[in-house]
Amino acid sequence: MKALWKYDWYKSGAKLSVLVGGLCLLVMVVYGVSIYVHVSPSTLKGEGSYDSVLSFYDARMLPIWSLPLVTTWITGKMLTDDKQCGWRRLCGALPLTVRQYITEKYLFGLVFMGGSMVLVMLCQTVYVVWLGVFDGRLLMLFFLRYMMVFLMTSAVFNVLALCRDFGFALLCELLVLIVLPVFWLLGSSIFNAKPLLYAAWHIGDAIMWLYYQPEGIVCGGVLAVVLYGISYVACLYIGRFKKE
Repeated sequence: MKALWKYDWYKSGAKLSVLVGGLCLLVMVVYGVSIYVHVSPSTLKGEGSYDSVLSFYDARMLPIWSLPLVTTWITGKMLTDDKQCGWRRLCGALPLTVRQYITEKYLFGLVFMGGSMVLVMLCQTVYVVWLGVFDGRLLMLFFLRYMMVFLMTSAVFNVLALCRDFGFALLCELLVLIVLPVFWLLGSSIFNAKPLLYAAWHIGDAIMWLYYQPEGIVCGGVLAVVLYGISYVACLYIGRFKKE
């Protein structure tokens, strides 16, 4: 498996490092700028101050999400690249099991995802400490919400990429990220006469509960870890029985 890791690193690791490094720099710049454009800690005192503090733990800045979303594609990209060049067939002739092959791909992707998560958490911690709004509970919820999004995204993406191809998985991910928020924003009044669309709106409402409510964030974090494990098992199954 060590040789397979070296193969992936020489094939794509260096290029991915440049891409992820650029996104890391962008995240740090965004946080640095945000420190100077947001309100000072003194303005957070008084009635409603806790609601004001919450805004510092709500990651709405696009660069903060661009980094982990890119790293969620890495495992799936490795799998589809190997399929296109016939490397998976060659692996069958090597002293390498399907479990070792899939495990290495997941670990390769997790290294980049984990690195991106550590960077964002460090930036977020410095950000809230610098502004004087540090709250350990809110920081933990920030971490769980962040982990939930990129683990769930990676889990579904890996299975779709292995079943079909990278482009199909990417298209499905983008459709979900665009369509579900639209359903939720339009509201139930438009969908009352359309049961299917009304149900879709409720799905969007449930997603908002997972994303914004503390209980939902904790449940979502646990669900994300379970889903990621299920995707790993599913990829093992697909790798053993799916024909090239």
